[in-house]
Amino acid sequence: CGKEFPISTGRPAVCNPLSESPCCSPAGFCGASPAHCSCSSCFRTPVLTNRRFWGYEGVGSAPSAYVGIPSLLPLALGLLPWRAELPFLAAARPPNLPEAEQQARKPAGGKVESRGEREEEEEGERREVDSLLLHRVVEVGENEDLGLSSAFGLRSLRRGDALYHAGSDYWRGDVWVHISALVLGGVRRFYLQKRNVQRKPRRKDSSQERELATLLQTFYDTLRKRVLVTVQREWERSGQIFERYSDLDGTGKGPFPFAGWTAMYLLLLTEK
Repeated sequence: CGKEFPISTGRPAVCNPLSESPCCSPAGFCGASPAHCSCSSCFRTPVLTNRRFWGYEGVGSAPSAYVGIPSLLPLALGLLPWRAELPFLAAARPPNLPEAEQQARKPAGGKVESRGEREEEEEGERREVDSLLLHRVVEVGENEDLGLSSAFGLRSLRRGDALYHAGSDYWRGDVWVHISALVLGGVRRFYLQKRNVQRKPRRKDSSQERELATLLQTFYDTLRKRVLVTVQREWERSGQIFERYSDLDGTGKGPFPFAGWTAMYLLLLTEK
């Protein structure tokens, strides 16, 4: 660990915050003793819920060695829980206070909180921890600065990757309509429809839940429009449907006329 062992973005390697050795010593070894955690040059890795440290601003624009289509498959398949238990974040959940301490808790105004109000507040805090992973993956697909999203649809490989449009340049950046369609279908089925995010916010919804619902809806609307416009524009220009489309200017590429997976455009067009 430490600055002598930088990761691909140049940031010093850190110790696993979930392990029994979360601290990095000045000598570059992980451990849990005072020599690893308590000295002035020691560094304890922050918990995963520390957004300032683990956010993209801190980690860099390449949080993993590979950011491409597989990065969004859990979103397309509905595998990312909205409020379900995430084992590796369980330690960050708000602790259950003893009953006596709960009864003694009072807000700033001095009024004792009711049991229902207290449980609602604690549930909201837990939901914020649970939805962190889903929020982060949606950000990967939505934020153009991270390189996976383009003005014409989702890239097959993020801009900035060492293989981006390199070599054979196949599945290395261009937009493939069926991939965007699969991701959009998953977002619509497993999150927008199942959660009915267009409903009016409920009082018990946490601020992060409301933010996530807005992010999901915006991601869906924006990506769907971009793909539809890209295919339609090329059809009007050339009268053809292409295998894939340039992520740089939306120009059709590959075999044509192509009645394969690009035909999933029709599914997007007819979605309600």
